[in-house]
Amino acid sequence: MLAVAQINYIRHEVNQKGETYASVGRRMNIDPRTVHKYANKEEFSRKEKQTRVSPIMDPVKPIIDKWLTEDLRKKRKYQRTAKRMFEQLRDFHSFKGAYRTVRAYVAKRKKELKAINEGAAIPLESIPGTAHVDFGTAPFKYQSKVIDLPYLVMSFPFSNSFYFQVFPSENTECLLEGLQRMFHHMGGVPHTIRFDNLSPAVKKIRAKGEKLDLLILDELGYIPLNKEGAELLFQVISMCYETKSIVITTNLQFGQWNHVFGDPILTEAVIDRLIHHSHLLLFTGESYRYKESLLSD
Repeated sequence: MLAVAQINYIRHEVNQKGETYASVGRRMNIDPRTVHKYANKEEFSRKEKQTRVSPIMDPVKPIIDKWLTEDLRKKRKYQRTAKRMFEQLRDFHSFKGAYRTVRAYVAKRKKELKAINEGAAIPLESIPGTAHVDFGTAPFKYQSKVIDLPYLVMSFPFSNSFYFQVFPSENTECLLEGLQRMFHHMGGVPHTIRFDNLSPAVKKIRAKGEKLDLLILDELGYIPLNKEGAELLFQVISMCYETKSIVITTNLQFGQWNHVFGDPILTEAVIDRLIHHSHLLLFTGESYRYKESLLSD
């Protein structure tokens, strides 16, 4: 079979320049019948790329792919190594291949999965005045000993800066004390704060909430809640349902609460618990703050 460049040359010389099959054949040192064949053929079938069959690796490739996909959601220190995968395949899946074969496939698939994830990643928008708060654990040197201690960190993605406080434990007292210290040091409060992974602290709040007689939520809906915040507030309201008293102040009608919680089903569940055994007080007229301000004169 001729190369693509030779075929294109034949088609150009015969069909565009009007050369005879014999003259083109002499210049290319091929039979004129071959020139005739390629000059008049409309389509050329291309040889499909062959996929090599690997009877040893093919049965375990889906297993390795599943492990690699699971490890993408884990911290690096908890991810399986190629050696660990080889040992699991050998011990539990009757794998008869060599370790270097598994290692080569794992390295290849990791690069492919990394490229897919990078291509699908959505850049996060950093808004000025927005902070993220989270608890973490790290080794610290304390009284000549290195020990793991929890710390509260407030980061600002827009400016790529942060503050942190080290505490003896991860609880509600440390959370509130840390926030108070940070606000005092900054001389203000961020416009928006997102709390990440604070389930231990929330459990402490829920435990202490059982001792409360009255829960007051002031200005509900002034700032919309993210998904995690809405779910946590629902847990607190459910905890107080028919056991504690709740006072809520808001300028929004019930029909507008969906914009606060972001989920119509969750919003309906919250309202359902609040209106049962409730008293609704409507205040009309001018704002008390406005009446007391200098602008009202």
